[in-house]
Amino acid sequence: MQQQGAAPVSYPSSPTQQPPIVASPAAPYGAQQPQAAAPKRAVKRPTSTFSINPTRNVAQTPGQAQATTSVREPRNGLYNRDQLNKAWQDFIKSRPTEHILINTMRASFPAQIEGHTYKIMVENEMQLNVMEQATPSLLSFMRNALENDHFNLTVELNKGSASPHTWSEREVLSHMIESIPTLKGFIDDLGLTLG
Repeated sequence: MQQQGAAPVSYPSSPTQQPPIVASPAAPYGAQQPQAAAPKRAVKRPTSTFSINPTRNVAQTPGQAQATTSVREPRNGLYNRDQLNKAWQDFIKSRPTEHILINTMRASFPAQIEGHTYKIMVENEMQLNVMEQATPSLLSFMRNALENDHFNLTVELNKGSASPHTWSEREVLSHMIESIPTLKGFIDDLGLTLG
């Protein structure tokens, strides 16, 4: 039924062409299907080559090659103890997640042996291993911060008794009781214990 004055509405007709079937089995289920050979594409090869190595892109004479490979002179900047300590602290701050390394470095600042050679003492094998692993990056950092390529660091294991800053709570308490005998009575009277 059409209304007067209204334009006729036309609906799209059904498609005259059926869409192609994308996948249909060529053989019944379980039967082996023939393998189609992959079509070969022609590969166009470049006629010239390019290298990311700049010395291979430019023809050089032997004299030019020697001129481009210059050896950098070792830096020998002057530094004082405060600059050394600041560089040491900056390296500690740059490694916030390496707790053993941080605590080892905080407990043992470098002591000068001679010239630009320093030594630190560690209390146990684990600290020694951690410091030995960190030494290459530590040396690089310190040399850059101090602008001195002669800076060197050795790490040694403390063979004597442990230093007070590495004592456990029990060792600190027993040292305090030895130093202040009345402290033992005070601890006993209050019933104090270590947690």
